[in-house]
Amino acid sequence: MALPHNPLPANRFHHPEDAEWQISEGLKYFAEIFGKKPKGMWPSEGSVSRQAAELIQQNGIEWIATDQDVLKYSLGLKGRPTDWSLADYELFSPWQITFGKNKTLNMVFRDHNLSDAIGFRYSGWGAVAAANDLVNILKGIQQSIPADKEPYLLNIILDGENAWEYFPNNGWDFLTALYSKLSEETNIVTTTVSEYIKKYPPKNILPELFSGSWIDHNFFVWIGYEKANKAWSYLKETRDALKNASDLLERNGLLKAKTIQENIAKAWQEIHIAEGSDWFWWYSDFHSSALDLEFDKQFRQHLQNVYALLKLDAPEHLSEPLAVMPTFKAWQPATSFISPGLVGDPDHWQGAGIYDPELEPAGTMAQVAHKVIKKIFVGRNDDHLYLRIDPDRLDHPDHSYTIYIDNRYEVWIHPSNHHFIARFFRKERSGQRIPLENSLHFHADRFFELMIPLANLAFPKEQTAISIKVCLSEENQLLEQWPAQDLIRFELRAE
Repeated sequence: MALPHNPLPANRFHHPEDAEWQISEGLKYFAEIFGKKPKGMWPSEGSVSRQAAELIQQNGIEWIATDQDVLKYSLGLKGRPTDWSLADYELFSPWQITFGKNKTLNMVFRDHNLSDAIGFRYSGWGAVAAANDLVNILKGIQQSIPADKEPYLLNIILDGENAWEYFPNNGWDFLTALYSKLSEETNIVTTTVSEYIKKYPPKNILPELFSGSWIDHNFFVWIGYEKANKAWSYLKETRDALKNASDLLERNGLLKAKTIQENIAKAWQEIHIAEGSDWFWWYSDFHSSALDLEFDKQFRQHLQNVYALLKLDAPEHLSEPLAVMPTFKAWQPATSFISPGLVGDPDHWQGAGIYDPELEPAGTMAQVAHKVIKKIFVGRNDDHLYLRIDPDRLDHPDHSYTIYIDNRYEVWIHPSNHHFIARFFRKERSGQRIPLENSLHFHADRFFELMIPLANLAFPKEQTAISIKVCLSEENQLLEQWPAQDLIRFELRAE
């Protein structure tokens, strides 16, 4: 185990048959969508163990990928010091693990730093500068590895959806610049893992496989906390109830009834949904969002559904929230409607919600020594949404601001001829931004003030809140982002 002293749930959840079902069903779904079975797999959260790898191999998968630290600690299981870095030729080569006679599984390991550079750093860079930096790093790696008859394989793997919302134009500009740059290189070839392994089968044999994920080579994110351990225990308790009820019905010859069969199948579907890793991510002590209560409610609802399908009373504790909303001291919600005149008078903003970056929870952005953005105000009345940004001063000639509203609307504030102008856009699903002319009133004096008619935002009637984020950039380099790890949640309640 990666963390042998980590406190575990009171009721151990151990069902490799469920893991096998998840793998098998995932492969079937892939084949339905793409018309053929996949050759490789990124296991959920990059999590691997010898037992999980063998299940994957038994389902016909040829290769899996995970993080480079798993390779490092796997080699450490045979006495190699884990405080030593991997050699480039080790990381940039495929490996193979064996499970008895003629049973093998190929493995590749991602370059952690380059993957994170795309996932977390390059979104604040200019597209061309970021692409050039990445290709230059690839060239440097190429020069550092020993010459060989076979080319090396460098794997860059990151969340397929999370990074691009922070890139300008959903990452399109960066990816276009990157692929254009790579197409000009003669010694760097883009490929798939399957193509590479078919041509250059692994020569390195991995004697052992360290159990861990792509985050800190362990499973600390998903288990070991009070809330997470309770959730695992609840899942175990509910699964046991379903298995016992199913066995009892079968012994009594009642499982042949169509309605009972359908209910049992639906109940197992609820269990399989509740086994997903994301539920336990949000039960971690280190991850939180404005939707914690909603995630918690949905997880417990899936378990309650099992009892309802079995015509049984659910345990009372499944009605009690496991999660509580975090104390977000940086954001003080609005106390009343406001109608500021956009004349640079702070008294007009009494009653607005206030976000203070100085009160942001500890984190990389929160540790910025000198914060340009001092406060963010959000308010509304029956007709308008009001936004205000208080920078340390208004005479930064190269500073630009972007306000994201529900990831559907954007306000760009940028300098022009010794003063600031603001533009308002609606973001389409394609990533295209549609300018909304005459839909924004803007004033810059002591601070930035904006007024947007609520009718122009076209929020659904059932929507009760909007999310807001403010970013500060200089020459396309991200300097500040507030909130740093969350979003301002502004309630659209009636006054």
